[in-house]
Amino acid sequence: LTADGIVGPATWRAAGVVPAIANVIEGVDLSPAQASARVDFAKLYAADVRFVVVRTQAGEAAADSTLMPFLAGARAASHLVSVYQYSLPDTDPADDVDALMKAIGDVELDFPAWLDLETMNGRSASQVIDWGQGWKDRYLELRGHRPSIYSGQGFWSTLGPVGVSSSARDAFADCDLISAAYGAATPPTFGPFKRALFHQYAGNLIARITKAFAWQGKTYSPGEHVWGSVARAAIAAKCAD
Repeated sequence: LTADGIVGPATWRAAGVVPAIANVIEGVDLSPAQASARVDFAKLYAADVRFVVVRTQAGEAAADSTLMPFLAGARAASHLVSVYQYSLPDTDPADDVDALMKAIGDVELDFPAWLDLETMNGRSASQVIDWGQGWKDRYLELRGHRPSIYSGQGFWSTLGPVGVSSSARDAFADCDLISAAYGAATPPTFGPFKRALFHQYAGNLIARITKAFAWQGKTYSPGEHVWGSVARAAIAAKCAD
């Protein structure tokens, strides 16, 4: 992990990662939505998933009951780990960052936390941008590096001109983007963001190949586990369960 908190080649090499596609690493995000499911972290790792990002909480609420079990399970299976906080913009972003810090305690993170910014929470566009900058500044103060910002093009468009204003650039231009774009071949960038470091391209899905299956130039054998869009394609082709 470099001094500015950005995941680079050295971090992935330390994790023993050899991506199937150059510079692409698979990961998952988990939240209380998966509380009733049995998450098999070893199976995820066997399916070439190498990082796990776990929700801490919504706003400044108490930590999710799933936070520590998910982090522990992921770490035990050799995944890189980090966290995200679902934002509820209000009047004091510092309280939200402090709540995140309290939630994770002394857990070591392998890459910067994500601020999940996809709701106005009754605030104006300008207030959301100002709140986001306050969140980033407080996080930077406490952690020594910038957070990444999770959002989608649809939500960002609701911010209107404010989303591409000088205030938005001041707030987020130096942050990496996690671009939420299901089904897109490449992650779109928007607003003030210069690049998308992560691409949320599909919902959580893992499948076991049941008969020979070829997709996008690669052949999968019965018994292999596949992840994300590969799993969806295999299931659609009736070659996985």
